[in-house]
Amino acid sequence: METSARYLLVGLLALAAIAGGLAFVYWLNTAGGLGQRTLYVVRFDTPVPGLLKGSAVLFNGLRVGELIDMRLDPAKPHEITTTIAVDAQTPVRADTTVTLSFQGLTGVASIVLEGGSPGAPPILAPPGKHPLLVASVAGSQDTMQAARQALQHFDQILADNAAPLKNAIAKLSNFSDALARNSDRIDKIAAGLEQTFGAKEEETSPANYGLSPPDKFPPIAEVPQGQLVVAQPTALIVFDTQRILVRSGGAINPEFEGARWSDTIPLLVQATMVRAFENAGYPQVSAPIEGLTAYDQLLVDIRDFTITTGPQPAAHVELGAKVLDENGEIAGAQTFQASAEVSASNATNAAAALDRSFREAATQLVLWTLGVI
Repeated sequence: METSARYLLVGLLALAAIAGGLAFVYWLNTAGGLGQRTLYVVRFDTPVPGLLKGSAVLFNGLRVGELIDMRLDPAKPHEITTTIAVDAQTPVRADTTVTLSFQGLTGVASIVLEGGSPGAPPILAPPGKHPLLVASVAGSQDTMQAARQALQHFDQILADNAAPLKNAIAKLSNFSDALARNSDRIDKIAAGLEQTFGAKEEETSPANYGLSPPDKFPPIAEVPQGQLVVAQPTALIVFDTQRILVRSGGAINPEFEGARWSDTIPLLVQATMVRAFENAGYPQVSAPIEGLTAYDQLLVDIRDFTITTGPQPAAHVELGAKVLDENGEIAGAQTFQASAEVSASNATNAAAALDRSFREAATQLVLWTLGVI
């Protein structure tokens, strides 16, 4: 009985060893890295320093295989042909690019596969051969090699143009010496030009102009109760300025040097429109504020805010308006225009004429908006 027990124990140990071997083989063929592989031939037309058998193959930064073979073609000394084995699930496409990646101070290289659109076809290979990938010429050089080549090119350019560069430097030296010898004369010439054309003795601070909100409105039969938000107006980039703009010959240019609005035109219109609604007896109005819930929103588009030239200069203001209800739908849209004559061609009269035009257009806009909401 004791002998049979020993044989039974030995048999169990043998079965356990066989099961462990089978499990090890299964692990190698799945998680251990010996699963199904696809072979590709990668051709390099430049040197590949640091690339060795067993080097990693990366796809978008993830290791998917390794380099298994490298060889030279005696008939084509500049070509290096390698064979890589990658996971069969790797999505290598016809437009996949191949480069080298150099890691660490040792310069060990890895083959990097990148890109490939989902709609691109897979790489086809002739019968009995592996699919071919051609590495990028620029991508097969490390940073130091590229830098050395750039320095060599730069050194060659300097060598080819040594005589012209030497001549140019000599002329610059002579010119600077001449300027130094005649510095007193140059100062006198500059002083004479300043006296001839007149120099500004001191810069004057720019004049600031603002917009006044309309304050005369007819009685409103029924004042809305909901909250209204006046969004920052939209405008062409030419109107997003503090300068007074003049339209002449189809072009819009800033005019009246030293004259400014107190803020950019869109922000100035927004702030003045809020005050206009308050003057009309509707206090539930504000610019957008975080946490504020609004029933309606007023969108203003500045389409004109200029002075036109001619026998009789005039100021023109055109505002496009849209009202959005609480559901974000357009409840109404309207355009408002107004003009005013400019009594004299100076900044003060131009700003005053634009202010009058704006007040007229803003009055119409306020009354229309209150009727819509």
